[in-house]
Amino acid sequence: MPLVFWMDAPCGLKLVHTFVLVYPICFKSFEPSDCCPESTREVDILILGAGAAGLAAARTIKNHDPTIDFLILEANNIPGGRIKNDFMTNVDPEETELVEISAGAQWLHAVANPLHDYAEEKGLLTDLESDEGLGVFLRDDHVRMNDNFVDMVYDFVGEILEDVNKFANQSHIYRNYPDSLNEFLDSEFEIKIRRLKPRDRVVARQILDWHKRFLAIDWAANDFKKISAKEFGRFWLIQDSWEHINFRNGFAEVMHLLAEEIGPEKIEYNKLVEKIYWGIEQKSSSNSKNFLGDENKQVLVKTADGSFYLANHVIVTFSLGVLKRHHETMFEPKLPLNHKEAIECLGFGAITKIFLQYEYNFWRDEEGLQFVYRENEDYEEKSWIRYMTGFDKVISGKNMFLGWVGQQGTVEMEKLSDKEIIDELVGYICKFTKRRFPYPKRYYVSRWHNNPLTLGSYSYASVNCDSKGLTGDDLARPLTFFDTWGTSSSNYFMEHGKPLLLFAGEGVSEHYFSCAHGAYYSGESQANVILAYKSRYVTQTN
Repeated sequence: MPLVFWMDAPCGLKLVHTFVLVYPICFKSFEPSDCCPESTREVDILILGAGAAGLAAARTIKNHDPTIDFLILEANNIPGGRIKNDFMTNVDPEETELVEISAGAQWLHAVANPLHDYAEEKGLLTDLESDEGLGVFLRDDHVRMNDNFVDMVYDFVGEILEDVNKFANQSHIYRNYPDSLNEFLDSEFEIKIRRLKPRDRVVARQILDWHKRFLAIDWAANDFKKISAKEFGRFWLIQDSWEHINFRNGFAEVMHLLAEEIGPEKIEYNKLVEKIYWGIEQKSSSNSKNFLGDENKQVLVKTADGSFYLANHVIVTFSLGVLKRHHETMFEPKLPLNHKEAIECLGFGAITKIFLQYEYNFWRDEEGLQFVYRENEDYEEKSWIRYMTGFDKVISGKNMFLGWVGQQGTVEMEKLSDKEIIDELVGYICKFTKRRFPYPKRYYVSRWHNNPLTLGSYSYASVNCDSKGLTGDDLARPLTFFDTWGTSSSNYFMEHGKPLLLFAGEGVSEHYFSCAHGAYYSGESQANVILAYKSRYVTQTN
């Protein structure tokens, strides 16, 4: 802990209440001789993670001033993070053709954002646009749902989701909010269907169960009942539009081109961060001066291979899954209470993508196959397939279907091998459709839940944050030396102090969480916080 001495000026620093802070160079877990080995690399700005947020931060810094010394550390051997391409498995071992798919983020969801502008400029987009949840809605007794009835339920759910936005957008009026989205959806849906015939109400609830599975996947919620009604409307659509824009060669190509333009010398791969010591005082080459006297406070980062990096500012772009698992042991001193609680209460879950490619188009013109069940009660004890919505046709792939699994189904299926999953799935579809469903030519199963570099897919607004009033914006608040005491410092210190530690990523985005463009905006924003600080306090020297 820092030592605090109360002294009168001018001996002390001219701070609020005139006190001097004396902070030890090394923390308890470090011997003084080990604190900064001679091999320590010093940089001005260190970015942890080469996903959309990290690359956006680096690009912003480089475009502002190419002379600023920055570096990205990436734990993987490629850039992109959760935006990643991978190859499908060929069923025939003699098959040599390799087919690449998007294992992570599949689409761009808006036109008016920097990622779209960049991809369009580089000619990476197609003119084809996808959609989800289309095609035949088939029940487990082989009954095909009436298309008009399915559309009616779609409209009911859409109207309810539009209505739930009021709890976030007009919170000054709606001070009382439902316990969860699930509760609000159930109660409002019963009002919508009250004039239907009893038999039709039963079928409507069965299709509602599909929508709940769909929403859980859309939000990567590990439990649909954990999605917040209060904060659901905090997510913003850009220009009131939700699009599914496809790439010619997958989303990952955008990340690789961004990394190339930033420069290979600016990214070090296979650098798994082990420890972050923030607020230490070292002899700094920084020429920043501010009247709070914290310009020599820095951040020391240790990676698993024993490397050390010393920086004036660090932008952390780890997934919320990684932060949830490791924040207590990774940061020294521990993060202030507000940041700790935000990390712990913000929602973060995993979804699974299953790609199936066939020799020929046997589904004719159908856009997809969606699974409906007669029982729509809790199904925690059911197979992982029960958490699946169904399959959508992949427009950018020949004779290809994409299936989605969420909630506990993702956790359970990652205990199985890919072949076990595909075997079970093919047999299940045959039984479900009462048709011979051919074995795929190729397949791919994503695995994000147990991936140590992500520990999940993306974030969502969780009921766990409702009572605390915390959002991703609280985690985005830059940390200064004055936050090392364990509680968040005042806005005064945040606005004038040196930003040492900043968090970025889709989970930190206030209004675009769960999206790649949210991650990009977040990295861009945090880079601009540092640049703004420098413009205020950096003194140009000859």
